Amino acid sequence: MRNRMLFVCAVLLLFSAAVCWSQVAETRGSITGRVTDPQGAVIPGATVVVTNVDNNLTQRTSTNETGYFEVSFLVAGKYTVSAEAAGFKKTVRSGLELAVAGRLDIQFELQIGQIAETVEVTAEAPLLDTATASGGRVIDNRQIM
Repeated sequence: MRNRMLFVCAVLLLFSAAVCWSQVAETRGSITGRVTDPQGAVIPGATVVVTNVDNNLTQRTSTNETGYFEVSFLVAGKYTVSAEAAGFKKTVRSGLELAVAGRLDIQFELQIGQIAETVEVTAEAPLLDTATASGGRVIDNRQIM
């Protein structure tokens, strides 16, 4: 009888954890993209760094064999994304705003040069999320008041 009760409690705990995880996952966003050279050829193994400007949290990833990268489960906020590879200049995109449950698709075209050289792109127009029809947004205290 005691084993049966423990089993039922364990199953209920697992189901409640799954429900909580799905709630969190629905509010998180992602940043994806592709890294190419000036001729449009993909760059596998390029290092991509995603930094949350608000809390300075950084996540690193590398592009796969098709030049694609994805960083998921990001909180809404402002981000800076950089890409670099051997033989190419480092490229930085700043001023990116990720909405609640949003997805940003960033395309990097790395210029040939030394990694010590940096190409920085700022003050871009807001990116349009064409992947979903969701209308999530961040509301701060001032707007609530």
